Amino acid sequence: MAAHAKIGSVAPPVSESRICKLMRLHFELALERGVTGQQSLQDTLVSAVATAGCDVAAELPTRDATGVLTIVRLREDGRDGFLQIRTAESGFDIVDEIDIEPALLSFARASIDVLERLKAGGSGSNLLSDMPSDATH
Repeated sequence: MAAHAKIGSVAPPVSESRICKLMRLHFELALERGVTGQQSLQDTLVSAVATAGCDVAAELPTRDATGVLTIVRLREDGRDGFLQIRTAESGFDIVDEIDIEPALLSFARASIDVLERLKAGGSGSNLLSDMPSDATH
């Protein structure tokens, strides 16, 4: 069974194996506090990400083009965890990392890797040097 939670409803029980539990709680509380109707859902999400100290790994339109699907990286004690947040009519639909489509999760991880390399290198000029020579042509 998928572990989905809607803000405002009872969340599924927290499993002991879930990483970044405190960061997730902080993020969800920031989301819940932000759902006041005074700002858009997207602005609320951006604010919650900043408040909780998370990173946006990917942001895409939903398949039906009625909302936004955002992959957020939670980082706690040197470990990464990911959540998929989809804007919905009633707020947010949050999906645990284990239930994120593998291709989408791989894309999010690759995006974070690129962003970290850009931060570390300053200009990102070393990104191409790590690629196989046939991939740069």
